[in-house]
Amino acid sequence: MVKIILEIKKLKIKFFLVGIAHLFTPRWELLTRPEVWLEAGTQVFFSLGLAFGGLIAFSSYNPANNNCFRDAILVSFTNCGTSM
Repeated sequence: MVKIILEIKKLKIKFFLVGIAHLFTPRWELLTRPEVWLEAGTQVFFSLGLAFGGLIAFSSYNPANNNCFRDAILVSFTNCGTSM
């Protein structure tokens, strides 16, 4: 119920659509700046590092003949792909 109320309230904000358009409009010229790539790399390493403890905890439930290499690659690419 609270979610519905917040969604209705959000639609009443004056510049809601302008903000949404700004959020989803890419500025391609920023990709030439090295700071952008540094921040993106930092984000990827930070997000992969946070998941490391959870991966160790979940790995204890894997069967002995599990393909851990495949799982590590899958988790890494899924994490990096969803970070874009």
